[in-house]
Amino acid sequence: MGAEVVRALAARGAAVVFSYLSSADEARALEKELRAAGARVAGVPADVSKEADARRLVKTATSRFGRIDLLVNNASYSSDRLFKAPIEKVPSEEFWRVLSVDLVGSFHMSKHAVPVMRRRRYGRILNFSSAGSLGGDETMLVYNPAKVGLVGLTRTLARAVAADGITVNAIAPGSIDTGWVKRWKLSAKDLEETLKEIPAGRLGRPEDVVHAVLFLLSDGAGFITGQTLRVDGGVNFG
Repeated sequence: MGAEVVRALAARGAAVVFSYLSSADEARALEKELRAAGARVAGVPADVSKEADARRLVKTATSRFGRIDLLVNNASYSSDRLFKAPIEKVPSEEFWRVLSVDLVGSFHMSKHAVPVMRRRRYGRILNFSSAGSLGGDETMLVYNPAKVGLVGLTRTLARAVAADGITVNAIAPGSIDTGWVKRWKLSAKDLEETLKEIPAGRLGRPEDVVHAVLFLLSDGAGFITGQTLRVDGGVNFG
């Protein structure tokens, strides 16, 4: 999903700095693809759970392109073995790792990007939450608390920086077809049960999310802040 957001922004003329950690080959391929098409893009290895890496990402963007208008916090971590794991089987170090990437990483990036945005009195920050987390989906006992925390960060930061011309919103995708069905080895029955919960009758597509992302980053969303937009096909998680 992150790669599709990068493609969409680059296609609209934005200069894009994106981070990667474990997907080096995919990141290099994406960078090569977009540069061949004439895009201004730079892939930077970084672990945003580490503040020094987040600071370096912001410095890279400002040194190469002069400013930061948009920040999309999409870095995420979750282990396949945590899917449907009961609480007594969840290693504490895994819980902290998910929180440090999904929630603390977004805090680090926002902390260092906001001063750059504030100088121009303009900015858009978008955090990736999760529709399932909003209703306490029990199959994601570790991932969901981090994503709910992002909603809280979104609301409070939005109020703190609104007078600086900066909006802060979150997007909460539902079941999006990004390869997780195969990766988590969901059975046909599990997939059938998932589809039954979606009034739209299908899994979401990455482009469904990208369209919402582009709107919240646009000038047309300038009076929208502190909100969480669900892109979930009508699912009611609670």
